[in-house]
Amino acid sequence: MPPRKGGKRARAKKQAQNEAPIAKVAKKDKAKALEVEKEQQKGKITVLTVGMGDMGQLGLGEDIAERSRPAIVTKLDDEDVTSVQCGGMHNVALTQDGKAFSWGCNDEGALGRATKEGEDEEAFPAPVVFPSPKERIIQVSAGDSHSAFLHENGSILCSGAFRDSKGVIGLTASGQREGLPIRIWTSSSEKGVSVSSGNEHVAFLTDKGNLFTFGVGEQGQLGRVASCFADRGGRRGLKAILTPERVHVKWGPIESVFCGGYHSFAISKSRVAYAWGLNNYGQLGVGDAESYFVPRKVTNGERFCAFSGAQHHSLALGRNGRVYACGRAEYGRLGLGEKAEEQHEFVEIPQLASVVDVACAGSVSFAVTQAGRAHAWGMGTNMQLSVGADDDDVFTPQPVKGKNVDSRSIVHVSVGGQHASFLAE
Repeated sequence: MPPRKGGKRARAKKQAQNEAPIAKVAKKDKAKALEVEKEQQKGKITVLTVGMGDMGQLGLGEDIAERSRPAIVTKLDDEDVTSVQCGGMHNVALTQDGKAFSWGCNDEGALGRATKEGEDEEAFPAPVVFPSPKERIIQVSAGDSHSAFLHENGSILCSGAFRDSKGVIGLTASGQREGLPIRIWTSSSEKGVSVSSGNEHVAFLTDKGNLFTFGVGEQGQLGRVASCFADRGGRRGLKAILTPERVHVKWGPIESVFCGGYHSFAISKSRVAYAWGLNNYGQLGVGDAESYFVPRKVTNGERFCAFSGAQHHSLALGRNGRVYACGRAEYGRLGLGEKAEEQHEFVEIPQLASVVDVACAGSVSFAVTQAGRAHAWGMGTNMQLSVGADDDDVFTPQPVKGKNVDSRSIVHVSVGGQHASFLAE
């Protein structure tokens, strides 16, 4: 007997009525589970990484060559991590009890520990080996092939090597790479209080507000070496660039310092912001595209409380929680839209507010809001952004996505050459 007209529709309607509450409950349960997970994560810091991992820089093992969404670095789950910094292809993490962990490329000794090729030792976090097991570190930074460490006694240690346009120049005037951290600077009259790394240089502050730099100076990034001495120190030799020396500024003392790829920023206690170094795309934010070998005032610099610099662009964090960008515009790295042009002064990115942290490297940029949300924009080729299609360029800030960030609050971001790292709770 043929079914009555409308029978299938009636049965379908009845089935939908029966199933609708179930679907609604399932959705509600999922949201509740997410809230429970968020509550459980409060106070617990997790390290996340995303992007390319062919040199072990994701910390997930040598078999993990890439991740398009942030993944948990489980080897650090039992450590109370307070900071993570990305170098070109490696990372350094700091714990509450003053230990440092490293992972990634160790070709020049940047990890600060011995590793054996083919044994997966570079692809997972492991403790940095200091001159004494009782060394306590309070801040870390990372460049292309080096790592820097601020000791609790105010001294500066480094491992790895610097590389200029002619090749490796080591860390000291001897020209040797250092596979384990060595003490670069110490003083009986002042103590280091902050350290920052560019691609091939290091800057640090002392408790007297003095700023010191060392490393490669070819692009003016040291802020104290004239162009005639920039090529390996000229007739003065490597000692002129690899021995930490003071940078003199007119409106000192200095309160904070931030190294970009081949340039640097500093903020004085009187809120004057300085920039120096490579400026071929206007990344210094001083109003032109001329490179400078000595500090120059940033246009409207009194508005800013922090900076981050990539090779060809920079971000500034305003005291009002807004974000500003300058420099090269291609691939969306400025976050100012698809038709954005090169900027020689910092321009506000309108979509962002209440921001507490910014970071950039290569052709990508990130910002973290007070609410714990991360936003990313720029070139998508290396899958660092985690905002949509893996390889699409993103021209305005978009929320970072993934199950490991949806249930957590992001508190810090750092960016490397082809990867990014987050601290989340």
